Amino acid sequence: MKARMSSTFVAQTAVLGALVVVFDYAMKFSGLKIPFPPLTYLKFDFTGIPIVLSLLLSCILSGTATSTVAALAILARSGDAVSAFMKGLAEFATVIGMYAANVLLNKRPKLAKPASFVTGSAARVAVMAIANLIILPNFRGMTV
Repeated sequence: MKARMSSTFVAQTAVLGALVVVFDYAMKFSGLKIPFPPLTYLKFDFTGIPIVLSLLLSCILSGTATSTVAALAILARSGDAVSAFMKGLAEFATVIGMYAANVLLNKRPKLAKPASFVTGSAARVAVMAIANLIILPNFRGMTV
């Protein structure tokens, strides 16, 4: 990566980071989050879309920055550091998984994109399973 970032990169990352904040606030205050049936305190939302777009349109640094923006937006909105950390970690794990597939399969671009969705999902599941086993009993009082 170049030592100096281009203005296009900075602008694109800023716009997608702002879109993450807009989606987070819109989903929270509109009530459009979709509950996950077995654990209704978990909700589906659209904040991951600009995060993945930042990775696919730019680079891993942009995906990391927008993941961090998502965590900071949740922290600013709710004041709940654990939820903010868990959301940021989930999105970052997805970005890392997708990036790994793109790097490993860069010579086969037709295979890289579909594989990146699989590895992104798998990385998110693996990282969040471990994080939930550590965080939920210690910070939420839930048993394993």
